[in-house]
Amino acid sequence: MASIHYSPFRIYCDFQTIKRAFRRRTEKSIYKYSFDSERIVKKRVDEYEAKPQQKAIFTKLSREFTKRFESYWGFSSQNKHRIQEEFKRFFIINFGYYGLTQNIDSLWIGDFCTDFAFKCYQDHISFAEALTYRTRGDIMVLSERRSQDALTGPDLLFGKDSLTDNGFPLILDLAKSRAIRLETVAILNYSLKFIERYNKKQQNISPLWTNILSYQWLVFQTYWINWSFETGFITQDKLDAITKTFIQEITGKEPT
Repeated sequence: MASIHYSPFRIYCDFQTIKRAFRRRTEKSIYKYSFDSERIVKKRVDEYEAKPQQKAIFTKLSREFTKRFESYWGFSSQNKHRIQEEFKRFFIINFGYYGLTQNIDSLWIGDFCTDFAFKCYQDHISFAEALTYRTRGDIMVLSERRSQDALTGPDLLFGKDSLTDNGFPLILDLAKSRAIRLETVAILNYSLKFIERYNKKQQNISPLWTNILSYQWLVFQTYWINWSFETGFITQDKLDAITKTFIQEITGKEPT
């Protein structure tokens, strides 16, 4: 059995902080976790100790995550800071994808201690390591749908004719079905701001989509873009190249 290299209680604290950020429409506490006072520390300890079943799941998650670090991903389990940062990324990526299909309030730690959650995170790592290639593949998927449905550029993104039967714009419906990555949508929106423009114009959209637009999306995009720039997975030149490829493929025009 793998030893625990990152405290289950600390994982619990990070999980609660990140979940609160997704619920409270702020990304301020995503990057660093700090206790505000001794009272908060005691409250968190009491909450943690009062739920033996949940405590056992955090312990299991710590062991499983450490084992997968060592066995599959080649990270050093002795680098506690790296493990802490990867745990945060693991939670945020999964909150982003889970948020496409269900309300964040309904999620609990058991949803993150599953093969689905680990695969979601592992797929994210693979995407980040081949970012240019993977985003271009997603853009090709969008281009094919544009041709099939005879949509113009804006319609493909969030136009009035792009809403699917469940009330989602086509581009998010493709992300929801994993036909394209949510990370690609974040990269394109960071440059083109189409979600913000759409949000201002639309009134009759599904409650789940309203939640994503109003805060879940902000937290996911802010973390993913900032992390990508900080780690060098994205540079401004690379971002500009991705945006240029998208505009060329979707509109057939050179970006202005």
